[in-house]
Amino acid sequence: MADTGRNTRGTGIAAAPPSVAFLISKIGHDVAARLADGLAPLGIPPNRMVLLVDDLEERKLVRRERHPTDRRAHALSLTASGKDLLGQAFGVAFAIEEAISGGLDSTDRATLLRLLGQIAQQSSSPPGVHSAL
Repeated sequence: MADTGRNTRGTGIAAAPPSVAFLISKIGHDVAARLADGLAPLGIPPNRMVLLVDDLEERKLVRRERHPTDRRAHALSLTASGKDLLGQAFGVAFAIEEAISGGLDSTDRATLLRLLGQIAQQSSSPPGVHSAL
């Protein structure tokens, strides 16, 4: 019996047609896992905001100051150590970016970014904000 290309190697399961949503989800999951693994050694805990800020302040990565116009709020600023750690985190992210898209030439990468940007505009998240946040 001839293979029609509709089954996946004798499993009897019909192959799904190509799917942008599936591929974006698959790549997104992979990148999220790589980022989590890469950033874990930098000590970014997945706790709630107050505990996170307490931890960052205790590690001298951020400084709490009175908000200049709202007495009920605090303003946060990065310390020199915090800026260094942020630089390390960006380094991890850039290395993952290179690993993911390093096989593309600059034209293909620009095209991919443009097309993904168009898809991302359909998201309910504000630009530059990940929906998981």
